[in-house]
Amino acid sequence: MRQIIFALAAIALMFNVKSASAGDHSEANRLFVEAVKLFNAAEDEKSAVGRLDALEGALAKFYEILDEHSSSDLAAKLISAQDQGGVSLEQVSDAAVRARILYYEGGNIPENYAEQFVRIFNVVGENESD
Repeated sequence: MRQIIFALAAIALMFNVKSASAGDHSEANRLFVEAVKLFNAAEDEKSAVGRLDALEGALAKFYEILDEHSSSDLAAKLISAQDQGGVSLEQVSDAAVRARILYYEGGNIPENYAEQFVRIFNVVGENESD
């Protein structure tokens, strides 16, 4: 009798884990779709602030997938730098860094290239310390 109860409990546990895993994958997919929408919206954004906000929002969604849904296949693909439908974590991260630079530059590039490089290194340094 104990063996039957143990077997039924094991089967119930397997179904429960599988359904939780499916929920994890669907939530990760939903976050990915939102991130891609934000990334695409950033390309059409005219203002430096709007572009930066959209890209940082997309990046936050990717990090939420990695942090909260790390057991999903999508998280594994993102962390291993696989391109997912034309958008990768690295691509969004690089675009966000460029948007931060333009934001701190006031939306333009200075005439003096030495000044431009100093500003870029300052922004990148701030980004790495975050």
